[in-house]
Amino acid sequence: MLANPPYGKSWKKDLERMGGKSDMKDPRFMIEHDGDPEYSLITRSSDGQMLFTANMLNKMKVQHQVGQPHRRYTTGSLFTGDAGQGESNIRRWIIENDWLDAIVALPLNIFYNTGIATYIWVLSNRKPEHRKVRCGLIDATHVVQALRKNLGSKNCGLGEEDIQRIVDSFLDFKETEQSKIFPNKAFGYWKVKVERPLKLRARFTRQALEELRFASGEEDLRAALYEEFGDELGSGMDKLRKQVEAWLDEQGSAGEEEDGEEDAPKAKAIPEKKRKKLLDAKT
Repeated sequence: MLANPPYGKSWKKDLERMGGKSDMKDPRFMIEHDGDPEYSLITRSSDGQMLFTANMLNKMKVQHQVGQPHRRYTTGSLFTGDAGQGESNIRRWIIENDWLDAIVALPLNIFYNTGIATYIWVLSNRKPEHRKVRCGLIDATHVVQALRKNLGSKNCGLGEEDIQRIVDSFLDFKETEQSKIFPNKAFGYWKVKVERPLKLRARFTRQALEELRFASGEEDLRAALYEEFGDELGSGMDKLRKQVEAWLDEQGSAGEEEDGEEDAPKAKAIPEKKRKKLLDAKT
């Protein structure tokens, strides 16, 4: 079987007609696997490419005949779906049944309507002995010929020699710079949620507590302001406001003189937003 699954295609309406996720009983997508009688292959309704795969796998011939689907997928087929969700369950189902023969990474911009990374999955339920319980990953991203003229997003293609190189790499099933072979178990994982109590250590000293007084920003300026006016900044700001404003003006003037700009207009060096905060008793 050869297929180009409709990646990014919503199947929400189909899902509703089939009873929704909670009541789906279709034997193609609710199966028995690894002792679980209700192992779900149902994916997100926003993208049906992996569900399309499950449908094709359901049609593979058994007994003494060979079923070997080949299909093109996007990157999402490799990574979407959390542990226990449909996409991840389908990948697990495929690998644990030893149907995954090889994955070929194709060059970017090889299709006219998208520049997205795409992959060919080769699946077989009749692997030869030397390929069993293993999977080949083939990097064909650089096996490419540039086009003289772009066709939409497509700016490259595969010539006959390029295709033969990929086929030879698949058939040889040997480790090379472009071809890697992994045992099936290398692709498996369990997601474990780890929780631990929050542990905090606190140490109180007079110096540490004093520093907290100015811990929310502008430490130097606020420390100098507190040194000048003390606790009355919080308890009697209404009476001190004019004095504090004059003090802030002096700080701005002093800053300008230090910069050697004595003849320049005396603009307020402390921004208005900052002045407003410093004139607030809460601060």
